[in-house]
Amino acid sequence: MVAVAVLEFVPRVPWLWALIAAAVAALLVPGVIRWRRSWLEARRKGAAAAAALREKVLTRQFLLRAPPAAPDRVRCAVMDWSVGSGVATLVAFDDGSTSLYLIPGGGIIGAGAHENVAQAATAFRQEAATLLDRFSPVETFPLPPRKRVVFYLVTSAATLSSGELETRVLRRATHPYAALERKAQAVITAIRRVSMRANAAA
Repeated sequence: MVAVAVLEFVPRVPWLWALIAAAVAALLVPGVIRWRRSWLEARRKGAAAAAALREKVLTRQFLLRAPPAAPDRVRCAVMDWSVGSGVATLVAFDDGSTSLYLIPGGGIIGAGAHENVAQAATAFRQEAATLLDRFSPVETFPLPPRKRVVFYLVTSAATLSSGELETRVLRRATHPYAALERKAQAVITAIRRVSMRANAAA
């Protein structure tokens, strides 16, 4: 009888596990859904904040609180870099402030306080200023499509754009913007190193 009882019980074990799994899922799924909603909301807010900061720079709103300067002075050099499924916006101001905005959300603000970032950002701005005559005034600032880069120079008088540049072509040594792109990437590398050190120390 014992053997029969065991044989009759074994086929029912998968059903028991199915019931347990269903019960566990009923407990866990609502929590997972709440976590995902919270994560998506945080991501949405981060994307909105990064986009708003980018807009303030390119529309020159930040100059309302900045000291006056010559109309053609480059107050800020910007690179919009389409990477992966988003865009990284590098911003280097003439007062040394440097930030990296990530769209759809996130970023690093105030990286220019670190010496290695400040040096790289200065080189980026100085190179940008040498190319001023190649840029054209713009009033709209769409994000670049995949595998494209756009540089902006913000002066007291206008926001100027390089237009869309193909990343693959831009990295050729003979391209007129090649040095500018390399120096922008050097700033991003410096910012990443600062971020990694901060995370390791946390």
